[in-house]
Amino acid sequence: MNYKIIVAICMVSTFLGLNASSQSLTYPKTKKGNTVDDYHGTKVNDPYRWLEIDTANEVQEWVEAENKVTFDYLSKFHSVMDLKEINRNCEL
Repeated sequence: MNYKIIVAICMVSTFLGLNASSQSLTYPKTKKGNTVDDYHGTKVNDPYRWLEIDTANEVQEWVEAENKVTFDYLSKFHSVMDLKEINRNCEL
């Protein structure tokens, strides 16, 4: 049972590694805010703080756009779908 998962993961990793360089992905633009925290006199920029409010419409739209890129890419590889099926069929 675990052997099947390990073999599937190795196959997927190899397959994705060989094909990843041949495709370019266009990610959605991610805005940067101007939030700066001050930790005992040390200023730390946090330009992506706005992403922490996961209930905000803007964040949900960004996540949907990122997911579209990810799942469109992964759907091209049947091995990923096979891995999902193996995972569903395995007993824990």
